[in-house]
Amino acid sequence: MKRFPLRKADIVLIVLLIAGALLLLAYGSFFGGEGKGQLRACCYRDGEAVLECPLSQEKRIVIPSGDGGENVLVIRGGQAFVESADCPGQDCVHEGAIDAPGEEIICLPHKLVIRIEGGEAAVDAVVR
Repeated sequence: MKRFPLRKADIVLIVLLIAGALLLLAYGSFFGGEGKGQLRACCYRDGEAVLECPLSQEKRIVIPSGDGGENVLVIRGGQAFVESADCPGQDCVHEGAIDAPGEEIICLPHKLVIRIEGGEAAVDAVVR
């Protein structure tokens, strides 16, 4: 097998390609997580956005309703759930945790919708 010696230009090209790849990886890890790909809990009241919070941050948020009530939204472990609410029925509390794009928790008395947005939607079913 014949070997070809590396020239100075070949070495410079290899170093530049490696440096470029490392820069792209660094850019993606620092700035890519804040884009559309990151899952977030979006809260809407009467169709208007009230709150948006990434599922990667653990938080406990009190969301006041227009009638003096409140819902307590907890984001933990990449999931969002309503910990407590002062509405009758407590359907939003019993709904459980959501963590996939398109999933929702709805509180009808407070006119509140909590929806997971971002990322890529998973396939629910395949119809043939």
